[in-house]
Amino acid sequence: MKKKYVIILFFFCLNAVSQTKVIDELDNGKFIIENNKKFAISKDTINGDFKFDTICKSKRGDYLFTKENNLWGVINQDGKIIIPNFYQNINTACCYEKLNGKDNFIVRKDNKVGVLKYNNNVLIPIIYDKITSWVEYGPKAHYVTKENKIGLIKHNGKIMIPVSYDSLHFYNDKIIKGKINNKYGVLNSKNSIVIPFDYDALIVDFDFYGWENENHIDKFAVKKNDIWYYLDYNGNIIKKDISNTEIEKEYASFKLKNYDFEYIGKLLNRNIKNYF
Repeated sequence: MKKKYVIILFFFCLNAVSQTKVIDELDNGKFIIENNKKFAISKDTINGDFKFDTICKSKRGDYLFTKENNLWGVINQDGKIIIPNFYQNINTACCYEKLNGKDNFIVRKDNKVGVLKYNNNVLIPIIYDKITSWVEYGPKAHYVTKENKIGLIKHNGKIMIPVSYDSLHFYNDKIIKGKINNKYGVLNSKNSIVIPFDYDALIVDFDFYGWENENHIDKFAVKKNDIWYYLDYNGNIIKKDISNTEIEKEYASFKLKNYDFEYIGKLLNRNIKNYF
């Protein structure tokens, strides 16, 4: 009878080994393995705690994203938990500004979003409705929204622009176009007002990248009481009573329709996905 049990156990172990697949080899010599649609970290390609539904290598660091009971977390390559499996979605913040040499993570929980440090401490509270990761030519900050208002929070967690505006677009530290109560104005990254929020329309016409001709004049085109003006950075009037024809010729519908705000809106409306 004992011999029979030994034979059964032998074939059970042999079958278990045959079902185990090596998915990937890690930098530390360990392996991601899979058995019966469950995943684990292994040092011998066979044995492991097969508890994860998914294990994905990060493209940016030496950590791994894991999914367990439909919730996401992060482990290191030795299998040690970095971020527990508590979150609907998780992704690297992709801000190219590592804090203490480590990435931060954007997470979604209970349909709210925020940012965690690599040590699982909260960097940006998980209270916001939407958040951006890295924005091309954008600020060293995340756009965040809450209750249909938008603001900017630096990658280190400090508030740059309070979440109190209807729309925002960061051009550089000196020029952040904003809208509040259907009026347009300009802020800087220190949250000081550059151009008062008194205007019915505002177009930023600054040569940020040296693309304009040598005769170009940096200016804001603003509209108030159906009259268009050109203003310099200090708010001084350069030209008044500009015709709609000139404005349409210079800026067309591209800027008149606030494409800058539309662009940020598109970034915010992307659901947080797991880009590994």
